Amino acid sequence: MCDTFAKFRVPIHFTETTLVSGPRAENQRWAATTPEGEAAQAEYVPKFYTMLFAHSAVEALTWWDFADEGAWQGAAAGWLRKDMSPKPVYERLSALIKGDWWTKAESRTNLAGEVGIRAFYGTHRLTAQLADGRRATTEVDWKRGQPNRFEMRLGARQ
Repeated sequence: MCDTFAKFRVPIHFTETTLVSGPRAENQRWAATTPEGEAAQAEYVPKFYTMLFAHSAVEALTWWDFADEGAWQGAAAGWLRKDMSPKPVYERLSALIKGDWWTKAESRTNLAGEVGIRAFYGTHRLTAQLADGRRATTEVDWKRGQPNRFEMRLGARQ
């Protein structure tokens, strides 16, 4: 589906995404979360996020109802239960986003003082440290479709 719409050369946004962890109930309403539903949600949602994150045309994803409390039609739609305790999907996505998709890199510069690092798009904190202990830290924004070249200067020795 992403490939089909990518042909229009506009950013793809997934909005009002909901994958429930409870069964359908009467009158088009939803029942409370179940252990089986939570397991299925925790299995499917990370795959869904990974597929969208990997597609170059996808720019945004909006999850509808972060918590079950107050969710539309009473659906067990959130990553948190009604008591605000995290469901397995919360833990899985946290590990994915703050783990696998979190850029952590350490490198040494070449003789010209340059270093190349591959990073996910977003804001990053870069720290350079010289052998004498001097350090400089700056924040940079890695942006899609940009050269993403940054320069840091360390002050003179004191």
